[in-house]
Amino acid sequence: MNRAIRRVAYVVVGLMLVIVGQLTYLQFIDAKTLQNDPRNSRTALRDVNRPRGEIVSADGEILARSVRVGDQYGWQRLYPAKDLYAQTVGYQSVVVGSVGIEKAYDGWLTGRSLPATVKDLPSILSKQPRVGTVVLNIDSRAQAAAREALGGQRGSVVVMDPRTGAVLAMYSNPTFDPNKVATHDAGAANDYLNELNNDPRKPLLANAYQERYMPGSTFKIVTTTVGLETGALNALSVFPNERAWTPPNTTKPIRNYGKKVCGGDLAEVFRRSCNIPFAQTAVTVGPSLFLNGVNKFGFDEKIPFDLPNGAVSTFGGTAADFDSSLALLAINGFGQGQVQVVPLHMALIA
Repeated sequence: MNRAIRRVAYVVVGLMLVIVGQLTYLQFIDAKTLQNDPRNSRTALRDVNRPRGEIVSADGEILARSVRVGDQYGWQRLYPAKDLYAQTVGYQSVVVGSVGIEKAYDGWLTGRSLPATVKDLPSILSKQPRVGTVVLNIDSRAQAAAREALGGQRGSVVVMDPRTGAVLAMYSNPTFDPNKVATHDAGAANDYLNELNNDPRKPLLANAYQERYMPGSTFKIVTTTVGLETGALNALSVFPNERAWTPPNTTKPIRNYGKKVCGGDLAEVFRRSCNIPFAQTAVTVGPSLFLNGVNKFGFDEKIPFDLPNGAVSTFGGTAADFDSSLALLAINGFGQGQVQVVPLHMALIA
């Protein structure tokens, strides 16, 4: 064979091997990544034109269901409670796919993850769509009470069963109507999504588990626990009545709320939520032991929760950072400074 032809043949064979390798990688190794890519419209369209199972509250209220419609998709997702469960249940959209429970349990709702049993044989043979029902721990009465208690204020309410960790209610305000995102009118859905994305209050963000806030005095639960476990505090601990206290490494004093005089035994300073005793406790425990105690509460770790894209609480520094600034440790000790906590995590801590 002519040497030039042989070289061309080698190049052609090499290119074919590269193509086969690339196709093999895309179809087998990287298939799941491509399938879950939010820009993959085929996945969204595949799921929109088929029925999905219901999403139901613990007490039987239907939170999401599919109904037949006469357009190109054949099925429409409806959310009867509108904005009440939007940031937990999520939505299914022809524009951006699924989010929330709709995404986390997509395989069950569409029936793809359901195990086949003998009872399912007739529907399998007849090619009838098999769907699964997802039942949440959320109680519709607790969810409605959470919205009422918030009273239109911006914020989040998380209610948990302390025996099991079950989330009984999780509501954030502002919220949105998932039906307006789930509409098959792509133009109207896009307009609504743009409106929500441009809202500085970020209603699309599930603040209860996707946002972090300064915990303030709620963090004193953590400081008290760490103080008791390390021996820095006990039931007989008493703090002087003080209006201000200056921690090490600074000349700026820490004050109680409203610059009030505050002190007493542990039960009293906890009840009155004095700032100074908890700042002093953090410094007494010391950076390494305090950070170790904080981490036992799950700081800087992913919250074990079914819904995707959850935020992570952070204490805001390392032991070395606080070694060089005990004043910063003191401020963090009563929930100020760099401490940032996810509302769902704060409910778990409590």
